[in-house]
Amino acid sequence: MARRRQVSTKLLEGEVKRLASLLEEEGAEFQEPGRYEVLRARLGEDLVVVYRTGKAVYHEGLIPLVERSLLRPRGIEVGSDEAGKGEDEGPIVVAAVALDPESAAWLRARGMTETKSIPRGEIQAVAARIEERCLDRAVRLVTPEEFSEVWVRGTLNRLLAEWHLEVLGEVLERLKRVDVVAVDAFDSGALESRLRKLVPPGATLVVEPKADERFPSVAAASVLARAKRDEALSSGLTGRKWRS
Repeated sequence: MARRRQVSTKLLEGEVKRLASLLEEEGAEFQEPGRYEVLRARLGEDLVVVYRTGKAVYHEGLIPLVERSLLRPRGIEVGSDEAGKGEDEGPIVVAAVALDPESAAWLRARGMTETKSIPRGEIQAVAARIEERCLDRAVRLVTPEEFSEVWVRGTLNRLLAEWHLEVLGEVLERLKRVDVVAVDAFDSGALESRLRKLVPPGATLVVEPKADERFPSVAAASVLARAKRDEALSSGLTGRKWRS
């Protein structure tokens, strides 16, 4: 008998309550939660467990139910994030991703969350789903050699701001409508004032730490940046980027 695949994602408190209500409507059997759990239920042969951290683990048969429980973003989101800025070797990759409410929920229900919560072996599969379902995307790969040519001590945040503006600009130029632009903050002073000139009128701009935990588009960008960086490393792009 083939083993059924498990999926995991992160749920907000309201989403956990919504999921519990949907499970009850479907006639699920609720079980006593474990020490670190807030919800444990079985629907047919499928089990779902939600931990106090918000992490939910469930059999893939429950994906549609989990998707129904998820809160949708307000309109179309464009988010950006980067991978590799603190690593001594290999490239820096900056990505921007645009999601609408339905694609955000579809991706989250199938395992998309902030990169650190996704097992390394699943990053490429999640990135492939993001590329399949997103409205648009842009990626900027900065090789170690390019970085060494432009970097001087104290300029990292300015350079990151340039690359974030580049990928966000590409995506925003191609979209007819944007409601939210969100960036995982590294130095809001280096980025926010310039972003305000780029963000379309009427759109909300958010530059904040851990934006990948609140905005699906930023989580998607973090996954895509990590996947592209891993691909580059596997192809041999492993040079040192920091000059002593």
